[in-house]
Amino acid sequence: MEDLEVLLPVLARARNVVLIADNDGKRAGVHIAQMKKRNPPKLSLTVVSGCYQVPDGQEVEHF
Repeated sequence: MEDLEVLLPVLARARNVVLIADNDGKRAGVHIAQMKKRNPPKLSLTVVSGCYQVPDGQEVEHF
């Protein structure tokens, strides 16, 4: 994981802790946010990968 860039947790406007980790070499990243005010409190997890390859003959729908 020597290519892993980790940004220290930062306080968001809602005072939730956010952790972001990106790996440019593997073209992947993760965004984890604490959601304290939810009942029960939860974590929001978003994983991003730039490695997806569209199968032959298909197209990607952009939103």
